[in-house]
Amino acid sequence: MRLFEKTSFYVKMIIETMYDIRYFLIMLLVCVATFANAILILDLAQNRAAESQIEEGSEEYARVINESTGNNIVDALLN
Repeated sequence: MRLFEKTSFYVKMIIETMYDIRYFLIMLLVCVATFANAILILDLAQNRAAESQIEEGSEEYARVINESTGNNIVDALLN
């Protein structure tokens, strides 16, 4: 921190702030994961219902989750 004395206070303040909000960040991550799980379950249920009703040659069903990575769990977290 002594390399740049003018900014050392701000760097230390940012580090301490991130350390102080760690419990909030953990709770936020749990909440985001909970909503992502709900969206994933809704999408999987819609996929199963749509697969049983789709005839050959008809249009695809609308997905709840936009496919970005190809992995359902990661896509649910991103959405």
